[in-house]
Amino acid sequence: MILTFIIDPPTLLLFGGIFARLNTTRLSGNADLIASRWFFRGIVFTTVFVGAALWSYARSPDWMWMYFTEKGRLSLLDILYLLIFLYYIPYVLGYILGIWAEQKKKNLSLLVIGVAAFFNVYIIAATFSRYRVVGTVEEFRTGTAASLFGPNPVSLPMNMASIALVLLGVYYIVRFVQERRAESRGLTAGS
Repeated sequence: MILTFIIDPPTLLLFGGIFARLNTTRLSGNADLIASRWFFRGIVFTTVFVGAALWSYARSPDWMWMYFTEKGRLSLLDILYLLIFLYYIPYVLGYILGIWAEQKKKNLSLLVIGVAAFFNVYIIAATFSRYRVVGTVEEFRTGTAASLFGPNPVSLPMNMASIALVLLGVYYIVRFVQERRAESRGLTAGS
């Protein structure tokens, strides 16, 4: 099993919960869940995040494993494992939990979002001494790893992904507002 950057699965759960919350359509089955425009939009959002993560695994694998293991390269099997089990399945799980919670009780999906956000903060706090520096295991041990908040091997893709996620998030919020307005007027919103 791959020991990985342990903040990412709760982040993807959080993404799933948020996109479930944005889905205002009452879903009647699994096919509706996957066909939902908000599920798909969340997959797009998640894929931007995953792109930055994969770049980080390639450029600074020791940091992505939080210096708990020394592993310089990823095999194809490692990459498939990461994509499926540590990125897309947590997103889907967060989305399903959010939809399920909202169907049980209005606004209960906020609990899914809150729990995922709590674990994000908790895990960053618990691993901050490892999270805040980017480098090799040797650089981490000797205190010479670069600061996460300055120039480092992963700063460019992380910054680019962050900008893309903010822009995509703003676009999705605008779409959400437009679709809600169309629904309230009894019109069918476009995707």
